[in-house]
Amino acid sequence: MLPKTLLPLLAVPGTNETPRLVVESWAGDQPFSGWLVDRNRQAVARLLNFRFRFIGFDAEAETNAAFHCLKVSTLPPEPQPVALPLDDARLALEGWTASAGRLQSTGAPENTLRFGSTAPLIGLRFYCWPNGGVVEVLRNGALLGELDLYAATAGLPATMMVENPEGGACEVVVRTTGRHHPDAGGAEALLAGVNEYSGAEAPPRPLPPLPPLQEEPALLPPFMDWVANLPADGLALDIGGPPRRGDDQRLLKLDWQAFDAPHLLADPLKLPFRDASLDLVHANCVVNQVVDPAQLAREIHRVLKPGGWALVGSMPGNWWRYGGPHRLDLTPAALQQLFADFTVCHAQSGGDLSHRVLALLNWTGADLNRTPRKLERLQEWLAEYQEAASPAAQSSLALWSILHLRK
Repeated sequence: MLPKTLLPLLAVPGTNETPRLVVESWAGDQPFSGWLVDRNRQAVARLLNFRFRFIGFDAEAETNAAFHCLKVSTLPPEPQPVALPLDDARLALEGWTASAGRLQSTGAPENTLRFGSTAPLIGLRFYCWPNGGVVEVLRNGALLGELDLYAATAGLPATMMVENPEGGACEVVVRTTGRHHPDAGGAEALLAGVNEYSGAEAPPRPLPPLPPLQEEPALLPPFMDWVANLPADGLALDIGGPPRRGDDQRLLKLDWQAFDAPHLLADPLKLPFRDASLDLVHANCVVNQVVDPAQLAREIHRVLKPGGWALVGSMPGNWWRYGGPHRLDLTPAALQQLFADFTVCHAQSGGDLSHRVLALLNWTGADLNRTPRKLERLQEWLAEYQEAASPAAQSSLALWSILHLRK
C-alpha cells in the first residue's frame, strides 16, 4: 500500500494522534522519502523507498532518527539536490573540523565555515542535540537568520534554506555565536551536510517490485485465503514472519527488523495504527518473542474493527529453532487466556511428546536415521509415556497452537 493511501490509517505509536508527513522527495504523485512528525514536530517515523520506519523502539532506529535525517520543511516541487562533499575544496573552515561524516565546531564565537556557490537554492542541515548552540547564517555578508540547535533529545535537525535567485556566485557563511539555550550543555554546532539545488525536477522513480508470495504450509495456511476474501476496501496486517503479501494491495507487512523490506518497521507492542482501522491481523510466532505478550494481545484487539478477525500462531516449546529471540514458552491454555478479550476464540494445537523429543534431538545434530533400531525403540518408549500422560499434560506438550479470534 502506498504512503498516501496508508496515511489516514496511521497514528503516533501509543496514541490515536494522526501524524503529519513532511515530504522530502516524490515519485510521481506519491511521497518517496520524508518524515512523519507529531504535533511537537518530533520525528516518529522515517519514510524511505515508500516504506515507513517508526522510531523509538531500538537503538538502530534512534540512530537513524538522530544522524540520517534530512530536513523538516518542504522543499520546492521535486528538486534535484546535489550534496556538497564535506571535504570539498570550496569549504573554508576556521574553527571547524570534519569528524564522523559531519563538520563540527566547539561553538566558540566567530568560528566560521564558508563556501561559494552558484546554485539558485542551497540547503544547510544541522543536527539538533542537547549540546547545540546558536549559529548565524550569512549570504554575501548579510545576515539571513539564526538557528538554535538545542534539542532535549536528538531529533529532527534544523534546516536553513539559502536562496540565490539571481544564480550568480554568492558566498555562504555559517558562524557560531557562543550563545546557547539555557538548558543546553554547550554551544556546539554540527553540520550534517550541504545540498545545492539546481532547480531541475527529479525523475520519477518506479515502484520497487514486491517479493513473490511465500506461504508457511505448517502454520495458518488459510491466511492468504482470508486476505483474498476481504472487501475491496479492507486491510490486513501481517506482524513479523516471512512475506505473504504477493501483489495484494490490501495486505501490509510490519516487522521490527529490516526483514524482507516490510512496509512498516515498528514496535509490535505499539502498533502505529488508529483504533479500529484494520479488518484482519496475522501474527505467527510473535507472541513468543515480545517482552509483553499481554500488551501485544491488547494492541491487536485495539486496532481491529468491530467484527474483525485475528490469526495468532504460537510455537511453545520450539525455542530450539529460533534461539535467543524466543522469550516465552506459552501453553495453548495460556495463549487463550492472553486473548480472552475477543468474543470468539477457536484454538487448535498439534504435536505431542514424541514430536517434541525428536525435534529436540534433531536440533542437537543427532542423525536419528543412522540408527533406525534405536529410533524405533525410542518411539515405542515415547508412545508408552504419551499414553500415560493426562489430557492436560498432553495439551501442554503441543509444538504449535493456532487461535482464530474475532473482536
